[in-house]
Amino acid sequence: SIANMVYDELGSYEPWSSLRGRKPGKIQAKEGSVEALLKVVSIKPVRMTQIIEINAEDVDPNLASKIVNTWVKAYIVFSSLDQFIQRKSELEADLEQNLKYIKEKHPVIQGLRSEIETIDAKISGQKQQVFSSKNPAFTFVKEDQQITNVKILDSGRPAKTPVRPRLLLNLALALFIGAFCGIGVAFLLESIDQSIKLQTDIEASLHLPCLATVPLYHQEKGKEILSMLVSSKDTHSMLA
Repeated sequence: SIANMVYDELGSYEPWSSLRGRKPGKIQAKEGSVEALLKVVSIKPVRMTQIIEINAEDVDPNLASKIVNTWVKAYIVFSSLDQFIQRKSELEADLEQNLKYIKEKHPVIQGLRSEIETIDAKISGQKQQVFSSKNPAFTFVKEDQQITNVKILDSGRPAKTPVRPRLLLNLALALFIGAFCGIGVAFLLESIDQSIKLQTDIEASLHLPCLATVPLYHQEKGKEILSMLVSSKDTHSMLA
């Protein structure tokens, strides 16, 4: 409910992730935008206090601060008109159910619509009062003598530096993980390698002394040497 109020007050909301790769002119539905608002906003209580901290993330810092401030005011409206909002939901459910059996002009339908309109007027007036105020300290609903004591200690401000990505932290983690994985892979390959490469490997594996080693013979290199010898012999023959 609060996210819906924030969306209506903002006019619209398009998260950055949904804009990438989208065809021009295509607009996200309200339900998707409200879900996106719920994902970018984090709400957590401050331990051992009655303070609630609200944060919002967006690529636009000004929009993020606007979301936070609008969310606070929407919370004030919702908490002060909670009973009205719940009653409106019940009336809308009753209206939808009754419309399956009776027509629009039936007195029951007209009564339900009239009560919904009355509640909408109260909610609209309260929203206008709260959202037009720069720093609403509390709201007061005379009909139910209900007081919502909500005080804004600190308004949302645009962040001066990005909170993500943390370049230095990511670089340090990348270097550490890269070095750790590289050393680990090197030790792993060394431990599973059972081939014999050196004289010491022969003595360690067979427990026998090594008398001599035979150098590795490359066939291609042997052909090159042989062709050079043949060419040299032909040259000497011509000179003779």
